[in-house]
Amino acid sequence: MVQANAADSIRRLDGSSIPVAEADAFARTTLAAQHVTGAQIAVIHHGKLVWSAAYGLRRKDPPLPMDTETTTWAASITKSVFATYVMTLVERHQFDLDQPVASQLEKPLNTYDPYEDKASLLVQDPAWLTVTPPHVALALVRPQKLRRQRARRQTPPPLQTRHPVPLLR
Repeated sequence: MVQANAADSIRRLDGSSIPVAEADAFARTTLAAQHVTGAQIAVIHHGKLVWSAAYGLRRKDPPLPMDTETTTWAASITKSVFATYVMTLVERHQFDLDQPVASQLEKPLNTYDPYEDKASLLVQDPAWLTVTPPHVALALVRPQKLRRQRARRQTPPPLQTRHPVPLLR
């Protein structure tokens, strides 16, 4: 199942366009070559869905087709997407991996609507003022290690931030 915008083309990041049929063929070939059971793909431009497609099966036994309305887990892929976004900000000098997150926010974390309730206890913890982006990455990638450190009341170890590759593991 494929959905597309009226122009039936997808604008690439470099400004060029690719016909939906070509994107669809590429997705089908790539997913088949990698033996992917089922997948959903969505392209969003300026906050609007411009193309989405579903391929393969959402379940093998009994065989149920994947469709664009199938609820799926994004799982850990969001970590690498977010890490890529953060590194883009770093490249633009809009974010610093060596500075605490709290010092880089325009206002305290608990004053942002989505975090008003969730962050109220966090901002009261003195350690919050020392948490750098690599500490956040450690919490995302290795939460059990962070829990052990918290249990021992240790501050997370400083991480080498000059080489950000470990953030993407």
